[in-house]
Amino acid sequence: SVMMRGTTAEVYDWTLYCLAAGGPRSISGAGCEIPDGTPLANLDAQKRAIKAFGTMSPTEQAGYHLAPPETLR
Repeated sequence: SVMMRGTTAEVYDWTLYCLAAGGPRSISGAGCEIPDGTPLANLDAQKRAIKAFGTMSPTEQAGYHLAPPETLR
């Protein structure tokens, strides 16, 4: 999973992408459970992305669902 094996940048980007794709009333979570070995830095990256998404304008938010993060790198 991206949360367990991804970089903090990947977690951040995927969180923004999923929030934008889900619409204005979406919820982001790490899943049903967080596997042992998941880097705490990745959970922090998810939290930072959620906070950042909440302060973006609707136009900025919409830009994140145009393409999955791996296609942008």
